[in-house]
Amino acid sequence: MDIYLPRTDAQRMVYALLSMPWHPENYLIGSSAFGAAEELLVAVSWRLIPIMSRIRENSNFLSLGEQERNRLNEALEPAFRRLDKDPSASRAMSTTLCKLDNVLAQLGSQEKVVDHIIGILTVTNVEFQELVYQSMRHLRESTTATVELDMRAGTIKVPSAFGVMQQFIVDLDRIFPEDMRSHETISVRHTTVVLAAMKSCLRSEMLKSCHDTTPLLKLVQEVQEQGDVVYLS
Repeated sequence: MDIYLPRTDAQRMVYALLSMPWHPENYLIGSSAFGAAEELLVAVSWRLIPIMSRIRENSNFLSLGEQERNRLNEALEPAFRRLDKDPSASRAMSTTLCKLDNVLAQLGSQEKVVDHIIGILTVTNVEFQELVYQSMRHLRESTTATVELDMRAGTIKVPSAFGVMQQFIVDLDRIFPEDMRSHETISVRHTTVVLAAMKSCLRSEMLKSCHDTTPLLKLVQEVQEQGDVVYLS
């Protein structure tokens, strides 16, 4: 059964995922509370390893200083190896991914709303996601490229095949009402786009690796029905 999810609602949920603090030891989440929302939020997790692979092999073409590039590589390499070897959830996995998540946040745009807009589109718009991923095949040529973000209209314009300029929309007035600007167009570097897209895929994977609370809650319920006291720590 197909479930319709209004664009604004989908974008709000992705924004919540991208902006929430993340604990290195991960979270317990009840699976019954998700449904369509979970499908949306974890849908781009499969893109993480391919994106990490391309950046890992071509990080020297990113518009980063030497220290920034070293910090990225130091966080990216162990995360890539752990995911590639054994993607199952564990405390070590969560800590490694959280470290990369923190580094990506530090290397992102000074205006965090820019990173969030790119992340929202990466998760909710398959066409945008594919354009960003394909652009990573040519990082050497793309390193000086920019995209235009219209903060008034909430649109980002991305050059596509045959010189066509594609336009993608984020409902800024609903998601960032406190940051509405009457007239401002921001030029966003390709490196910023790439790192923000990877961060959104990383958050998708981090959510996917959260432990399901259902078995624990079922056990607690069974013990309580027997009249026993349950202590959790």
